[in-house]
Amino acid sequence: MGTSKTIRNAIDGRRCLILTYRNYSRVVEPYVLGVDARGVEVLCAYQVSGGDEQHVPIGWKTFDVRAIGGAAVLGECFSGERAPVPDLETLAEIRSAVAADVASASQSLSGLAPSG
Repeated sequence: MGTSKTIRNAIDGRRCLILTYRNYSRVVEPYVLGVDARGVEVLCAYQVSGGDEQHVPIGWKTFDVRAIGGAAVLGECFSGERAPVPDLETLAEIRSAVAADVASASQSLSGLAPSG
């Protein structure tokens, strides 16, 4: 089963996901799977445990689905309600941060390409 389908199943069943993202294992409550303004598939989720590169392991996050190393639906259910729900400005800031991180990683990786 593909990552997007796994995420959709978790959203539909209101079940937590365990996933690997940027070398950190995380448990999240998935809420929205969609496509951002750049055409990139993203997951908006509330992270309840695990690691984080910003050392903020709990809270609303947007994940670039292409960068999810693996995802599995857990047996743990969630209510589908989480406060505070991020406003559009906050979501835009999160998406901008994801875009900047992806661009930075792409530039770093391009320096590893063999010349020739």
